[in-house]
Amino acid sequence: MTTIRSILKIASKVRPIRTFMVWDAGHSKFRKKIYPDYKRRDAIDEEKERILEEWRMQTALLEKYLPDLGVAQIKVQGCEADDLIFKIQKYWKEFSGGSTIIASSDADFLQLVD
Repeated sequence: MTTIRSILKIASKVRPIRTFMVWDAGHSKFRKKIYPDYKRRDAIDEEKERILEEWRMQTALLEKYLPDLGVAQIKVQGCEADDLIFKIQKYWKEFSGGSTIIASSDADFLQLVD
């Protein structure tokens, strides 16, 4: 599984103190209030539905096996992962003075770089 290989590769190079997988658990109500069309999904075709179902199965496996790798998981109902990651990063920096490394392909995380 590509995600597990990526986690192991990054961990071997970075040697983190703690590793977390942060999951989406619903859309941001705050963003929906400001922008009602935020992440509104139109009907999806059969191929996209098949890919989505495959992703759900892989996610379920990840959630099951990540603890075996020592990876903690965070999921808060009604919160998106990027919002949680921002809060964790901010908290860690403010209260411990420590740095965080965020591994993501989402370009929105560039705003957290200092």
